[in-house]
Formats: sequence, structure tokens, C-alpha cells
Amino acid sequence: MRSTTFLASFLCAILTSALPTDNNYKHLTQARQQDAPQSVVTLRLVPASPTYNAKHKSQQQQLSTTTADILTVIVGQTISLDTNPLRLQGIELLNVSEGMSLSGENVVPEEVRCTAAKGFSSQTVDLRLGGGAVVLNGGKSVVVSRIECS
Repeated sequence: MRSTTFLASFLCAILTSALPTDNNYKHLTQARQQDAPQSVVTLRLVPASPTYNAKHKSQQQQLSTTTADILTVIVGQTISLDTNPLRLQGIELLNVSEGMSLSGENVVPEEVRCTAAKGFSSQTVDLRLGGGAVVLNGGKSVVVSRIECS
């Protein structure tokens, strides 16, 4: 009889612990949100081009469309470039995909804003979808030490 009572109480404890609670539902919801695609920002980085003579200096005011790198950033992500900063002439926010931010919120592409820190100061350049390319420092070489999208 004693073993039957122990077995019955043991089974009850196991069965009641397996019942879903509010915390289990929250965990399942968070897991579903994490499985949702992340919202990704596509940035076009125009590297600084070297100037060899006065002829190139006058052409430097326009951003080159032939030499550009693409950088993808997840919404909510900050990329610190303190140890290896980028030397850029310009930057452009090309695209924002729909999805979830790193904090788990739904992202509206038109509301996403990215900033690029010029040098190692608090000076930033704001980038928005459809805002076109931003020429940094009149098209001259600028060090970018941080890129953040939120």
C-alpha cells in the first residue's frame, strides 16, 4: 500500500508539472518570434577613392556607383568599428526587409533609421529608406567607427 501511494503521488507530480502554464505559453510565443525572419537592412558603402591629381578632385564630389560594398545589418544591431574603422566617401540605405528586430518587435521598413558615426566622435549621419546616398564630408574620405540600425 505504501508503494502504491508513493507511485500515485509521484505520477501526479509528474503529470501536473507537464501541464502548460502562462510561463510555458510565453516561452512558446517567444520561440515562435525567434523563428520569424529577422528584418535586415542593406547598406551601400562607397569607399574613399584616392585622388592622384586635380582632375580627380573635381570628380570626387559625386559618389561612384561602380565601386561600392554592401553591408547587411539586422534591425537592432550596432556594428562597432573602433578597432577597424571604415574609410568612406558616402553611404546609402538601400533596402529594409520585413521581419522581427533583435528585440523581437515587428519592423515597419519605412520607420527604420540607421546612423553612422563620423570619426570617433558623437557626430552621426542619419539614413532613412528612400533618402538616397549621403555624401560624407563633401565626398572626402571620412572614418566611420559605428553603424547602428533601429
